[in-house]
Amino acid sequence: MTQRWGRQGSGSPVSELLRGISEQLGLPLPAGCQTAWRRAVGDNIARHSRPIELRRGLLKVQVEGPAWGRMLDEIGAVLVQRLVREGLTVSEVELIEVESATWQARLELPRSDG
Repeated sequence: MTQRWGRQGSGSPVSELLRGISEQLGLPLPAGCQTAWRRAVGDNIARHSRPIELRRGLLKVQVEGPAWGRMLDEIGAVLVQRLVREGLTVSEVELIEVESATWQARLELPRSDG
């Protein structure tokens, strides 16, 4: 299931406009996106969801199963506002549900220190 909510059009400070340019070019998530997500949704929800792409104001978020999707849906009306307050140029959020088994397998993959 995929869900979307958001707002249309808003004025943006210059720093947000510059960030928006990198997003439009399809560059990786902007610096601080994961931290902004955690602050906007709280630690508990953040453990079961993660932003995967931000482009042209649309933040795509993977979420562990329908229960966590419903939790995010409950705060959907204020989520975009919280993300903007955290410094992200977001006008919409799209949830992409991932089954719990797939989510757990992702968590067990070894991490690269890059």
